[in-house]
Amino acid sequence: MGDNESSAKSQEPWSYVPNLESFLQELYIRQTGLSVEPTSAQFSALSARVAANSTVVPPVSLTSNKVSVAIAAETANRVTADNALSNLISVLSVALSNEISDRKSAVNVVSNALSNEISNRVSADNVLSAAINVVSNAASNATSIANAVSAKADTLSNQISVLSQQISVLSNQVSVLSNAVSVLSQAVSVLSNRLSVAIAGPAFAAVAASAQSVAFNTLVKVMMDTKEFDTNSNYDAVTNFRFTPTIAGKYFITASIGMIMEALKYLVVSIFKNGVEFQRFQFFITTASNAIGGVTTTIDMNGTTDYVEMFMYHENAVNKNILNSTLYTRWSGALVAKP
Repeated sequence: MGDNESSAKSQEPWSYVPNLESFLQELYIRQTGLSVEPTSAQFSALSARVAANSTVVPPVSLTSNKVSVAIAAETANRVTADNALSNLISVLSVALSNEISDRKSAVNVVSNALSNEISNRVSADNVLSAAINVVSNAASNATSIANAVSAKADTLSNQISVLSQQISVLSNQVSVLSNAVSVLSQAVSVLSNRLSVAIAGPAFAAVAASAQSVAFNTLVKVMMDTKEFDTNSNYDAVTNFRFTPTIAGKYFITASIGMIMEALKYLVVSIFKNGVEFQRFQFFITTASNAIGGVTTTIDMNGTTDYVEMFMYHENAVNKNILNSTLYTRWSGALVAKP
């Protein structure tokens, strides 16, 4: 073999293997069945193992066998690791599958809940929409009613204004009427007082029951001896033939006498108060006839001692009888006002 052989022995055993890096990569792929090239770390580890098994320069065939053994061992280790990895991947796959299943179930639950919530929200939205429509219709109706009420209110306002004017006119008329009623009320009050006085106060009326004879040219008391009424028993028809009222005030007194008179003669009728002539009236008779004379007056009476009497006088040539008919001869008195 000479120098060439000696030179060949002194070289690294890998020198017999051309392009070792390419060889190892191809060997790794064939042994592992992986199409992925080894990483630099894996390649370095594999190279270190090959170098460790090459401390003695063996023949090429022996070196090849060792490499094969090393690669087979590495391949077995890798297969074991791959199996472990496969088992781990299987376990992880099952766990991942379960997790995915659980997540799907959770997603389904969430989806169903979300679907139900959406359905409920849609139903609620529909209900709310219907309620909004109802409210909108009610609002529209309320607006229509409000407009109608407003129009009616305007009409009523105008009517009220007219009525107010009428009431104002009526109020003025009522005011005028009220004033008139007030005046009338005062008049009624005065009349009522007078009527009350007239009803409650002393009053009398008397006539002559017989034809009294009266001397001529002499002032004679007329004896009215028959009462028609005497409200307070103040008229004496028996003795003095006088009226003595027991309530102070103004009294209205009237008296009349009937007598057959001669022509051109006087007939006198007189009212006396407390024995003194108070009021007289005389009549001149131009033609002989049944004559009537009368007198009327108002006298203040003190209600205690004051009294009134009736007297007469005639100028006939002889004594004459009075006409005792109530159409001719009578007198009366009544309270008309209190002090």
